[in-house]
Amino acid sequence: MSSNTSTTERNRLSLSTEMPNVIVREYTPDDIEEVMKLALKNRDPLTNGRIQPAGITDFAERTAQNTQPDGTYGLGVWLNGNLVGGINAGMDSKTELEISYYTDSDHARQGIAKAAVGAVVDWASHQGYDVVAHVTRDNISSTQLLKKIGFAFSKFDYEQHDQVYRYEAKSTDSTK
Repeated sequence: MSSNTSTTERNRLSLSTEMPNVIVREYTPDDIEEVMKLALKNRDPLTNGRIQPAGITDFAERTAQNTQPDGTYGLGVWLNGNLVGGINAGMDSKTELEISYYTDSDHARQGIAKAAVGAVVDWASHQGYDVVAHVTRDNISSTQLLKKIGFAFSKFDYEQHDQVYRYEAKSTDSTK
């Protein structure tokens, strides 16, 4: 994986990726409309069917303003300036960052998720965090993606659900 750089523009995280036309950056309130379009188009994969169309506006506003009730933090995945996916991150413990991710169905299987998730894992690792992801047993694509970027199977996560695998990427911070 190529090294990525992070910059802070108005104190907002922005990560470059191994794909020069893909960036990962914090959502801003200006992103509400794009988040809403993406959520409406990909409602089931984004929310596991939990959000009905009437709730999409509220979901988009919370996502773009990074005010999710569960404390997760949202990053948009941008291809040539267009929102094509997202990564949600939340602290699982003081040293673990748990992530989930999605890519717009029109942009699946193009390496975008690999580049975006890889950039977040690299950044988090250099900050001293181990990164974890939970994947349902039947989500082969996601399992393969995690393995490609260095995640290793950890365990069946019975606390989550008996059909869920836990994958981990260990921090590269030697001071931890």
